[in-house]
Amino acid sequence: MGMALIALGTALALADMAAWTGLQYAFYTNYEAGSVMAAAGAFYIVQASAVSLVAGGFVSAYLYFRDRPRAGATLAAVVSEVLSSRRDVLRGVAAGIAYAVFYAFASSVIVYQPTVDFAQAYGVTAPGWHIAACCGSMGTVPAVELYVLPSYHLGGQVLPLDVLLSLVIPVLVGFNVAIASCAVRNRPSGNGGRWLAGVGAFVGVFTGCPTCAGLFLAGAAGGLGAAGLALALQPYQAAFISLSIPILVAGAVVALRSLGKLMYGSCAIA
Repeated sequence: MGMALIALGTALALADMAAWTGLQYAFYTNYEAGSVMAAAGAFYIVQASAVSLVAGGFVSAYLYFRDRPRAGATLAAVVSEVLSSRRDVLRGVAAGIAYAVFYAFASSVIVYQPTVDFAQAYGVTAPGWHIAACCGSMGTVPAVELYVLPSYHLGGQVLPLDVLLSLVIPVLVGFNVAIASCAVRNRPSGNGGRWLAGVGAFVGVFTGCPTCAGLFLAGAAGGLGAAGLALALQPYQAAFISLSIPILVAGAVVALRSLGKLMYGSCAIA
């Protein structure tokens, strides 16, 4: 049930992004502020619903593995062992939350620009927001530019892909940390899985740094330099996404197998 919800939510989010990408030039050439705002609102309602399905899937999977009988030399039994430990789960949750905050700053969901005058750079003096309906690759439009506290140099930008990734990647990072915590309690050696998890977390930072976010942050890092960096990285966004999640999953599998061998000795882990 949990995996079905995760798959359904992910498919819904990606289909919604693909549909907007196909329509973005129509918004650009036939721009009507009211219709664009309404369409963007509907888009993010679908995105919120999709993310809720994914979150529900993670919760369902957690409850299933936590409560299932821990019998047999299987990966599922090892997962149950990890998730039944309150200590390991809390460490994973703490790591996931910390990474989510870090990800929010690294991907410009939250922006603090102490050297930038928002009134001069962006023409805003009061809290507000703006929809950038066009033009970008899938997952980067429609972007929501937020001016939270202009007088305190605080703003942000929400990209559709960030909405999904800011849930999925921290959960995977937290799961890897929970496995590592369980492994440390049982045997303080074997860092392969944790090394892979660290690489996955590092690569995952860059999945939320496409051109639009980089341009919004350009003023804080020297203008053309930041924009140039964002433009240089943008073509590789799909590669970063395709690498980060599989590495995090692979890191978890490697660590689970190592932990399983410790728990079940020479028995093969199915």
